[in-house]
Amino acid sequence: GYHNLIRGDQASINRQVDYLRRKLDSAGGNAAMADVEPYPELVANGLWPRWDDVRQFHDRWYALESRTCAWYIPRWFWVKDVTNTGLGRPDLRVLRGPLVQSHYAGGDGTAAQVYANAGGDSGTGWDDIFGERPPDAWQFTAVADVLGASSSTDVNAVRGTLSQTVTL
Repeated sequence: GYHNLIRGDQASINRQVDYLRRKLDSAGGNAAMADVEPYPELVANGLWPRWDDVRQFHDRWYALESRTCAWYIPRWFWVKDVTNTGLGRPDLRVLRGPLVQSHYAGGDGTAAQVYANAGGDSGTGWDDIFGERPPDAWQFTAVADVLGASSSTDVNAVRGTLSQTVTL
């Protein structure tokens, strides 16, 4: 399951967590991801997520769930001050679950070609240690050629074996 986190009081955060859990249950899903970034529509309405929203969502999720929740938090959003629609550099080690970082490498072609051109397992997206932790996954493009998908497809990489990825 994938959820775009929206700023809110604790009751709103609870509703967001509960909604995502219901959707996962109805689809037989076993993991979730919270997308933490300032979409223009959220910024225009003052609803982009702040660090308190992330923590409240995290705490509610793990109080109720054994399923993993990953955190899509771009470094550029993490680093900005709250007055500039960012998180203000919080310590991300407090978050359970994988950290997914976006750092678009540029270029086009298949996902494998774009990843290789970006440096592969030694690419710059893996160097973006922030919030006192390295990313567990790297979203390296939003425009790879993926069979059966549109031309504007996000593609992520995880280093390690399939077994390590499943454990993550």
